[in-house]
Amino acid sequence: MEDKILKPGRGRARGRARMPGEAPAPGSGPSGPTTGPGVEERMAHVGIQEETSRVSQAPPDARFIKDEQEKRWTDFRRARDYLETRPEHIISKKGDGGRAISLAANYFTIQLRKMEQWRLNQYRIDFEPDQDSKRIRKVLIRQLKDMFSSSGYIYDGGHMLFSTLALPADPTITSAVYSDKGIDIPHTVTFKIVKDIPWNDADMIHFYNIVTRVILEKLDLTLFGRFYYDPTLVHTMSNYRLTVWPGYKTVLRPFENSLMMNVEMVSKVIRSDTVLQMMQNIKKASAPGSNVQALVEQMIVGTIVMTEFNRKTYRISEVDWGKKVTNTFTTRDGEITFVDYYEKKYGIKITNFTQPLLVSPPLKRDIRRGDTEPKLLVPELCVMTGLTDDMRNNFQLMRDLKSHLIVDPYKRVDQIQTFMKRIVDNPEIRATMADQWGIRVPANDMVKINGRVLPPERIMFGQNQDFLDESKPADWTNAFRSRKVFIAVPCINWAVLVSSRDAAAVDNMISTLQKVGNPLGYQISRPFKKIVAGSNARAFEQAIDEVMSHFKGVIDMIFIVLPSPQANLYAAVKKRCAVDYGVSSQCCLSKNVQKANMSVCTKIAIQMIAKQGGEPWGCSNPLGKANLMVVGYDVYHSGGPADKKTLVGAMVASLNSTLTRYTSIVQTKQKQELSKSMGQDLKVILQRYREFNLKLPSRIMFYRDGVGEGQLGQVADTEVADIEATIGHIYTEAGLEPPKLSFIVVSKRISARFFEAIPGGGNRPPTYNNPPPGTVVDDVITLPERYDFYLVSQLARQGTVSPTSYNIILDHPSLTPKQMQIFSYKLCHMYYNWSGTVSVPSVCQYAHKLAYLTGMSLLSPAHEKLTNLLFYL
Repeated sequence: MEDKILKPGRGRARGRARMPGEAPAPGSGPSGPTTGPGVEERMAHVGIQEETSRVSQAPPDARFIKDEQEKRWTDFRRARDYLETRPEHIISKKGDGGRAISLAANYFTIQLRKMEQWRLNQYRIDFEPDQDSKRIRKVLIRQLKDMFSSSGYIYDGGHMLFSTLALPADPTITSAVYSDKGIDIPHTVTFKIVKDIPWNDADMIHFYNIVTRVILEKLDLTLFGRFYYDPTLVHTMSNYRLTVWPGYKTVLRPFENSLMMNVEMVSKVIRSDTVLQMMQNIKKASAPGSNVQALVEQMIVGTIVMTEFNRKTYRISEVDWGKKVTNTFTTRDGEITFVDYYEKKYGIKITNFTQPLLVSPPLKRDIRRGDTEPKLLVPELCVMTGLTDDMRNNFQLMRDLKSHLIVDPYKRVDQIQTFMKRIVDNPEIRATMADQWGIRVPANDMVKINGRVLPPERIMFGQNQDFLDESKPADWTNAFRSRKVFIAVPCINWAVLVSSRDAAAVDNMISTLQKVGNPLGYQISRPFKKIVAGSNARAFEQAIDEVMSHFKGVIDMIFIVLPSPQANLYAAVKKRCAVDYGVSSQCCLSKNVQKANMSVCTKIAIQMIAKQGGEPWGCSNPLGKANLMVVGYDVYHSGGPADKKTLVGAMVASLNSTLTRYTSIVQTKQKQELSKSMGQDLKVILQRYREFNLKLPSRIMFYRDGVGEGQLGQVADTEVADIEATIGHIYTEAGLEPPKLSFIVVSKRISARFFEAIPGGGNRPPTYNNPPPGTVVDDVITLPERYDFYLVSQLARQGTVSPTSYNIILDHPSLTPKQMQIFSYKLCHMYYNWSGTVSVPSVCQYAHKLAYLTGMSLLSPAHEKLTNLLFYL
C-alpha cells in the first residue's frame, strides 16, 4: 500500500590551502601559484577570434525568418534536458479572471537564421604535451586562427571549440609553439569533431550564452564575479569612500514560443578602504585586552572582497594568521615570496610584511575543473565590497546611496534599452552576432505581455467586520482605526526593560499602547518596569533574569527598549528570552519609543498580539473546508569556514482553517543538507496539527523558499520524495487515504521585471510604472516545460518592484491555475509583521525569519514552550 501512495500522478522528472614549499596542484599555470596570485591564469575569459568573418551571401531576409516558429520550438523543447514539472493533464497553465493589464518585460526576442544555411560544429581539442594553463592554451589556439579565417571560432579555454567551419579531416592534427623565456616549446594540437549541433540542441544555448559574454567584453565592460559592469558609469561617493558600479545581468534561453534574452540592471558597491586598513582600524578601536583576531574574523569572514590588480571577487572563509606575505610558494620558476611575486608580476610593492593572508575556498566551477585548493589573498591588495552595519545605520549615507541603487521603472527601462542599443549599434558586435553567428536582437523592442490583476482581497476582522479598499489593495493599516482584531489575547503580566535615559519616554509609549489597544479589543495592563543598569548585552541579560525571577516564570511577554540597533545586543536578548526561558519578547528601538505616536504603537500592538497567540486579521480560505494545512520552509546558510558553516532550516505550518494560527520547528546542523531532515520535521508538524485539530489534514499546500535554479532537480527528487514517504507512512498507520499534496517552489531572486506602460499625451512621451499588487504573468516569459507563473503581490513605494516566481513541482490532485494563483496571493496577506501584502506567502516569510534569526543569534532551537508561537516577528 505504501508503494501505491508514493506514486501519485504528477508531472515532474526526476582541502586545504597548499603550504609554502609544496608543489602546485594540477591545473595551476607556470606563471603563478594555485593558491592565490596566479588565479587570473585559471580564470581567463572565454575568447573569440577578433577577425570578422566574411558576410554570408544569403540575403538578410532569408537569414532572419520566424516562420514555423511553433513547430520549431516544440522540437527544441524535446531536445533539451529540462526538469519537467508541467503535468500532462495541465493543457493550459494560464489562469483566468481579474482585470487585464498590458505589460512590458525586460526581455528581447532573439531572431535566428535558418539552420539550412548555417551549421555549427563542436570540436574537442587536445594538446601534446598536455597543457593545464588556460592562458597558454589560448595562446596556442590563437596561432591557428587562419584555419577558421572564413568563419571564425569561439574557444572556451579548455577542450571545447565551436565553429561554423567543417575541418577537412577528422581528426585534424596540427602544431603550434609556445615561447617561454626565449625557449620554444612545440605542441601538437588535435581537433576532433564531437558533433554537428542542430539549432535546437542543448549545446546551442550554451554556445549563444558564450557569444553574449564575449559581446559584453567587446563593450569594454569589466567582469566582477558573475556579472559585467560599466567603468564609464561608475559613481564615486568620496565622502563615504565608496564607488558604485552599475552593470548588467544577461541570460539567454528558450521561453514559451521563442528564444529570448533577459537583461537586468545590477550594482556593486566597492569600498575604497583595503582589508588591511580595516584590520588596522579594528585594532585601534578595540579595548585593551580584546581578542583582535576574533574581532577581525567577525568583520571579514563571510564577506566578498575584490583584488584591485585584476578586479576579481572572492568570498573569504577564514583568516590564516600563520601565513605572511614573506612566505614562499612554488611556481614554474621555483620558490618565490608573495612580496616578490607581486612586484615582479604586477609592479606592486607590498609595504606591510606582517599581515596575515586571507583564505578563499574554491568555487564549484573550480572544483569541477580539478582546482580544489583554496586561494590565498593579500589583505593590502584587496578592497571590501558591500556595506557594513554601521554604514547601513547611517541615514545620510543610505539616502545618498539609494539615488544610485534604487531605480524607478521609467529610468530602468531607459537604461535597459540604452544598453541594448549599444549592442546593436556596435559594428564589431553586429558583425559577430548577425553575420558570423546568425543572431539578431531588436534594439528597443521589449517583449509585450498580457497580464492579469487579481481581485483585491477582503480582510477579515473581529465582530464579523471586514475591510476592502480597491484603491489601496495592499495596505490596510488604516482599517485598525475602526475595527477590532480578529482574535486578541490580553497582555496582563508583562515587563518593560528600559535604560534610565528612555524611562520617561517609555511611560508615554505604554499609555499610547493602551489607547490604541482598547479599540483593537486588546487589553493591556500596566507593566512591571525594570531599569537596565547599562547598555551592553550582559546588562540586559541580567535584567531579563531578574524579571523572570520577579514573575516566578509566569509572564506573558517581555518588552525590551534597545538603545541602539546593535546585532549582538538584539541577538543576546532574543536568545535569553526564547532559548533560556521560552517567553515571547518584543524589541523596540529607543528612537521609536521617543516618537511613540499612534501609528507606531498600533504596529507594535499588532506584533504583540501575534506573539501572544492572537490573530490580528484573517482572509477567506476557499480551501478551508478541505481540512487544509499550509506549510512553508526556508533555509539559512551562515557565513564562516565551510567546516564550521551552520545550516538552519525552519518549517512553519498553519493549524486552523482561517490560516491565522501556526506552529514551527527549527533544525540546526553543520556540514549537512537540511533537506534530508525535511520528512522528519514534517512528521513533527503533522503530529502537532493532529493534537490541535484531533485529525490529520486532507490537503497539504507546501511552499518551499530558498531554492536556486540549479537545485530544482534535487528538490524534486529528494525533498518531495522524502515528504511523500513521510506522509505515506503516517497516513498508512492511521488507516487513511493520503492527503492531496501540492509542492510549490517560491523564488524571489529572479531577474524578471514587469512594467505597466502609461501612454503619453500631447508632447509627453509614454512612461512606465510598477504593475499593481495582484499582477499575474503566466505566459510568454514562463518556461514551456514548467508549471509556473509570476506574481507581483507587494506594493513598491520606491524603485522597481520585483515579481516572485512560483514553480509548481507537484500538484496531486490538481488545483486549476486560477485557484493556485489566487490562493498564493491570499497567503501574501497573512504576515502579521506588516499590515499589507508581502512578496512571498506568509508561511515562507515566517520560515525565513525563523531560520535567519536562529542562524544569526540563537544557533540552537528555541525553547519548547514557544513551538506554537511566532515569537520572532
